[in-house]
Formats: sequence, C-alpha cells, structure tokens
Amino acid sequence: MNSTIPIFLLVETQADTDRIDCYKAGADVCLTEPFCLEELLLRIAVWLRRSKKIGSGFTAQYRFEKNTIFDYNEHVLMQGPIRKNLTDRTRNLMKFFMEHPNEPLSKEQIATEVWGKYNYLISRNMDVYITKIRHYFDDCPSVNLKTLNRFGFNFLVSDMAVYINGKLVKKITQNKIRVGPRHYGYRKKITRQ
Repeated sequence: MNSTIPIFLLVETQADTDRIDCYKAGADVCLTEPFCLEELLLRIAVWLRRSKKIGSGFTAQYRFEKNTIFDYNEHVLMQGPIRKNLTDRTRNLMKFFMEHPNEPLSKEQIATEVWGKYNYLISRNMDVYITKIRHYFDDCPSVNLKTLNRFGFNFLVSDMAVYINGKLVKKITQNKIRVGPRHYGYRKKITRQ
C-alpha cells in the first residue's frame, strides 16, 4: 500500500465507534453523512498542500538573470514579482531542457522523455508547449529556445544556476562563439561549489 495516497471515507452512521474503526483501518479522513462538500474540498486541498511541502525531500530551483526562477516543486516560474503557474507537462518539459542546457535535442528524444512516446500528434502538441516556454522567457535574454530545423530544439543558456535542496550544485556562464555557419554551440564555463 502506498502511504502517499490519502484515503477519504464517507460513512453513513454518526456513531463514534464507526469513525474510530475507519481510522483504525487506515483512513486519513472520515466524514459522516450528510457531509459538507465544502469541508471535503478543503480537506483535500490541505492534504495536497501538505504533500507538496513534504514531497520526496528534493527541491530543485533553476535561477537565471533578472530574478527569473523556475521552481520545479512549486510548479511556478517567477520573474520578479510576477508568478506564473505551470502545468505538469510544461514544468516537466522545462526541467528536461534545463537538465540538458546547450545540447541539441531531437523531438523524438524530448517526446519520449516527457510524453513517454513519440508520434506526429505529440510532435504538434510539443510545438504548442515550446511556444509557451518561449513566451515565458521573453524577458530573459540569457535564455533562447532555438529550433533546429528538421531535428528538434536547443535550450541555449548563457547564465544559469542550479540549486538542489537550497545548495548551489552547478553554475553555467558562457561566452557565445560561432564556428562555421551551422554551429549552434557555446563555450561552457562550469563552476562547481
């Protein structure tokens, strides 16, 4: 049994012994009928909020210039005082790009990692998410999500710091170089602390 999945029970009787039996059986919440729907929704919201805080003990933040912070655990992209909530798919796609900065990634590779499979419909769906991510980083000149024709994408980053559980684990600063007409690379300067 997975202890991270809550068990909510709605019982018919008002007897204390029935509710106690429910808790002994492993219920997290036991509501008696007639129950208040608002109370049930609030209890679910509280559980979700607590489970997000507890999580797996792992927090990941990616920081860019101009106070741009992508917080994977909180599902948000913060740009100064502006807070943009992200869907699961968007945050997983962004995390995949940030785990592979300045690397050419094929559409098939991205789709297999984020969607679990690759086909034409997923490819078109991916294009929509890429447009959203580009829009999110409009005000951040150190980030450029470049399309590689007939191949995929390259998440070009010239300044990024990665924090895991509040500790700086990787910092990328780069000087852009161009070697020939089709080179999309950057010279990496990686410092670890």
